Amino acid sequence: MIDRYHGMARVRCSIASRALATVATVLVVVALAPLAQLSPAAAATVTSVTVTGGGYGHGVGLSQWGAYGYAVDDGWTSAQILDRYYGGTVSATAPVQDVNVRLLLHDDRQTPAVNDRGALWADGFSPAGPFHSVVVREIGGAYRVYARADRMVCPGPTDTLDASTGWTQLSGSAAAVSVRSSAETASSAAADLVSLCEPNGRVRSYRGIVRAVNGTDGENRTVNQVPLEQYLRSVVASEVPWTWATAGGGRGAQAVQAQAVAARSYALAENRYSYARTCDLQVCQVYLGSAWRSSLTGSFTPIEKAPVDQAVAATAGVVRRAGGPSGPIAYTMFSSSSGGATAVTSLGFTPVVDDGDDTSANPYHRWTATIS
Repeated sequence: MIDRYHGMARVRCSIASRALATVATVLVVVALAPLAQLSPAAAATVTSVTVTGGGYGHGVGLSQWGAYGYAVDDGWTSAQILDRYYGGTVSATAPVQDVNVRLLLHDDRQTPAVNDRGALWADGFSPAGPFHSVVVREIGGAYRVYARADRMVCPGPTDTLDASTGWTQLSGSAAAVSVRSSAETASSAAADLVSLCEPNGRVRSYRGIVRAVNGTDGENRTVNQVPLEQYLRSVVASEVPWTWATAGGGRGAQAVQAQAVAARSYALAENRYSYARTCDLQVCQVYLGSAWRSSLTGSFTPIEKAPVDQAVAATAGVVRRAGGPSGPIAYTMFSSSSGGATAVTSLGFTPVVDDGDDTSANPYHRWTATIS
């Protein structure tokens, strides 16, 4: 998804100073005489104005379309692209690690997991597994686990879970519960992974561990603990079209690699919650898991794509650090289109004229809209 940050187009009045116009420009055109000279009848005929603007998103740091333009049109490398957008930072590395991601759709709800292989385990409970279905609910201030080994089931939040409905309450209770799949390997298909039943009826698969935890105020949260490089396979494929990697005879792969470095740095610079570093929707950066399906019997739609996986692997461990190779990891925000110039920011990135954003493929570099 390249319509970053709630799809807000960046516009600014055309009479703003040049310093302020680093975000974008908007020109309101009304082909009429000054209103003071208009008769009431003439003024009443005005039904709309045309707005011309540039850019899409907040304009801080990397423009995704600008990166595409620099890579495909100008042949830039990912390092050149990142140097352009994140002035004041340098290329460096970060250690191998997991990242904890808050799954916002599951806030204040139960944690219902399923697995096609019947390979789910609830660590610390007895019997711990294996199961086709596991549900974690907080009851009386502690999490309790219900499971079944016969089939996959997505129960509703008020459904009864006992022997009469085919469920067994596992022995034990805990302040947090981790659910994992023993079928998962580094190359696992979606059917091998822990899948979560979503409130909208979809079933979404995640690499790593799914955990039911409480926040600082006792609120119920569901978190995915996932290896960082596996997490990026989904994020990068969700943030930019995977087809970019093949554009320009393969030159577009450099833009996807730049996105991978920006997304890796962004995730590691985040520290939003006591129980998770970041979250999975646009308020953070988009993370849609490994795959999804419309129901328990539907076919999986993969999120991960091979060309994106290659771009992530090509930049494995690479981040941007502020001030030098041992400096803090930079909070590398990015948006869809700068409109031709990146925004001034307190994050310290040098604002730049963004010629790459003017690529012919970019629908947001210049746009018009008619409003009443």
